[in-house]
Amino acid sequence: MHWRLNKSQTILLMIPLVSAYSFSLDLYIPLLPTIQAALKVSRFDMQLTNSLFMLFCCVGQLIFGPLSDKTGRRNILFISLLISITANFICFSTTQYHIFLLGKSLQAIGACGTYLSCYATVRDLYHNPEKSAEMFSYLNIANSVSAIIAPSIGTQIGKKLGWTYIFIALSVYAAYGCITCYCYYAETAPSFVKPKQKRQGHVLTDYWRIFTDINYQVYTLPAALGVSSFFAYYSISPYLYQQTFGLTKEIYSILYGSCGLTFFISSFICSKLVRRVGIIKTLWIGITCHAVGCIGTIASFILLNKLQLAGLHFSIMVMIWGSALMVSAGIGGTMAPFESIAGSAFALISAYKFGMCYVLGELAMTIYNNTPIPMGLMLLSINMIASIILFLFRHKLMGTKVVNKSASAASEMATKSTDNFF
Repeated sequence: MHWRLNKSQTILLMIPLVSAYSFSLDLYIPLLPTIQAALKVSRFDMQLTNSLFMLFCCVGQLIFGPLSDKTGRRNILFISLLISITANFICFSTTQYHIFLLGKSLQAIGACGTYLSCYATVRDLYHNPEKSAEMFSYLNIANSVSAIIAPSIGTQIGKKLGWTYIFIALSVYAAYGCITCYCYYAETAPSFVKPKQKRQGHVLTDYWRIFTDINYQVYTLPAALGVSSFFAYYSISPYLYQQTFGLTKEIYSILYGSCGLTFFISSFICSKLVRRVGIIKTLWIGITCHAVGCIGTIASFILLNKLQLAGLHFSIMVMIWGSALMVSAGIGGTMAPFESIAGSAFALISAYKFGMCYVLGELAMTIYNNTPIPMGLMLLSINMIASIILFLFRHKLMGTKVVNKSASAASEMATKSTDNFF
């Protein structure tokens, strides 16, 4: 069975799979204070459910990546979906915090497997780095759709049925993914599609090759910062909007959804921008917007009075606009040299991203003082580091980046991109 879907059909098939991890977070974010009260735990205990979710996504990527290269994308996909269904039933059936924490951890493992399988499949199908970056942008749109609609859906489910029923909804979502994948998801791993090219390399050798590549070292930091910025905002936003500003769950869901819409639009534009100006220039635009948003987040809370909430939220949206460009362009640049080990490459990229989400999410809540200022300073500092690294190594990146017009050009680049960061 070969991949028979066109670009639009591929995107539609992958949307519920890629967005599984974001839906797992976004559906219950407006209900965090309610769930906190139901489980009788502290705000930091609730943050741990989100941070551990990211940590297990990080670890799961490192396991599923090499396995998907060796055993196939399709097999990992079905295993992950079954884990997701099991995890959601655990979360639904308990009111004990430690069992709930176990369910959320398993939920992360399932979600990261489906997420990885889709991104690795895109790299299998689209060899041209600009083309794959365009597809990554479309897949990022799936995550932004979750941020737009999931909080409002979660609020209504919680109001009418109770917060536990959001996990029934997630189980149905995963079951739908199982059915569509069984019918339409074909195997794309090179070791299966091209058996003569079956690889015997050791996983640690693959990871070292990826880690020491200049593309990984330079491109992955801004991509990880883009995802982590959204997660840091995700971590403090229910408390910032509902407690500091006194907004209702419904109004908060709308504001959070507007950030998802911003990510959606920016990801869509990124798919066009990357083809027009290339990966590096798109990344610079994203980094600049992100920095402006961070500065605005700090300044609005200090300088504005009556317009404080409006200035803050607008600045957050500018930051997220830049984040979307950083994520799509950064992943596209990192994945370019690794056609034969796309699963392992995306696993190491995602481990970096989710690992940073775990660290910055915990840090954002630790330094949170009922204002967004500590978060803004933290993200701006990392933005400056990413900018310096990209500036210092920009010539090496441009030297290894071929203007790819065909799949053969991308394959040729895979052999040439051997520069080491160290």
